[in-house]
Amino acid sequence: MRTSVDRFGRIVVPKAIRDRHGLIPGSGVEIEDAGDTITLRRADELPGLVEKEGILVFRARATGDLDGAIRAHRDERFWSVRDSVR
Repeated sequence: MRTSVDRFGRIVVPKAIRDRHGLIPGSGVEIEDAGDTITLRRADELPGLVEKEGILVFRARATGDLDGAIRAHRDERFWSVRDSVR
């Protein structure tokens, strides 16, 4: 993917990459300069509260198996609803 540096020295990170790495306005990034290579890396910290469409949203990095927890919760709800219909 190719981008450019504007007259103020800013580089636009394409939206698909920002979304994949959870970069939002205010996110920290680290820049490493090694010879002819520049590496841009997401900083570990996430901003705590961000405004999204007028609503404050708390952002944090998931710890543990988030996908497994969501699956287990959905299964539990499914069986609860199924049993209540009988």
